[in-house]
Amino acid sequence: MADGHKVHFEWPHSEPTEVIVAGSFNDWARTCHLTKEPTGFTGSIYVPWGSKITYKYIVDGTWTTHPDQPIEPDHDGNINNMYIAPPQPENEPKGNDNPAPSDNIGSLPQ
Repeated sequence: MADGHKVHFEWPHSEPTEVIVAGSFNDWARTCHLTKEPTGFTGSIYVPWGSKITYKYIVDGTWTTHPDQPIEPDHDGNINNMYIAPPQPENEPKGNDNPAPSDNIGSLPQ
């Protein structure tokens, strides 16, 4: 997404073989594979400015929330992590079809 806020995900455990993030930003599809690093898994996505996303980590096939990140129940009672992107900064271009993504990266608490 060219016009958006970059959100960085981290799973701080290196023992799993695979970690995926799925959520409202991708219709809960298993498409956001995190990259394995020596200290865990990391990855980033772009979301619309000012939007709220809900998400879960899929760790070796098991859906789970990150205990150090905000959670909220959905309308079915499922507990998900959540993140609210900040409003678009005033210095960011608005309405441009091809703006450069912001360097303002939102990191989720660890």
